[in-house]
Amino acid sequence: MKLRLHGTPQECRRAVEELRGLFEVVSVSGVHPDRGSGLLVRVYLEVRLDDRPERPPGSRNGSGPRRLRGGGHGSVRQAPRRWQ
Repeated sequence: MKLRLHGTPQECRRAVEELRGLFEVVSVSGVHPDRGSGLLVRVYLEVRLDDRPERPPGSRNGSGPRRLRGGGHGSVRQAPRRWQ
């Protein structure tokens, strides 16, 4: 599966590390500056869904609703039902 991350360099770096804990990350591109904006970048990843690494003890096991950060200012919202 191919993914595109879009955000600040710090956000993209953190997202790559989080995704490595969830999926087998096959490749990560370099940082590509976003068109027209000096702040945002794009990073492209390729991941495999089948061979996920084992999650460490105490990590989320998939039970209960999945929650996402969003909306700014540290707010938390529930993921749409189709993502759960």
